[in-house]
Amino acid sequence: MDLYINTTLEKLVEIYKSLGFKVTKKNKYFSAKLKRPGGRFHAMFANLEDKVYCDFHFDNTIHCLFFGVDYKKKPKQFFEEKLRKIFESQKIQFEIKEVNWFTRKNKAIFRGFHL
Repeated sequence: MDLYINTTLEKLVEIYKSLGFKVTKKNKYFSAKLKRPGGRFHAMFANLEDKVYCDFHFDNTIHCLFFGVDYKKKPKQFFEEKLRKIFESQKIQFEIKEVNWFTRKNKAIFRGFHL
């Protein structure tokens, strides 16, 4: 799922860390990973104009190219149970765009995370 969030990078880093994600700063973006049985949740996010763009998905333990990457079911469930509550309690506006590997904004597997 693609998220467009009206917040700062620092605030989003703080939110992901509060949920147990390991957050690392890459060259032009942040990466947040949370290990779970069967794989991990992975968020890659960066500034995009006046919002933060976040590619949020679940990588199965064994995945090759786009096989084994979930952009819908697990990320949506996690979002609804955890992130939505935090965003709403902190009055952070957001927009969700449901995507799959073929329609998503970036093709990070082949060329890295780019906006």
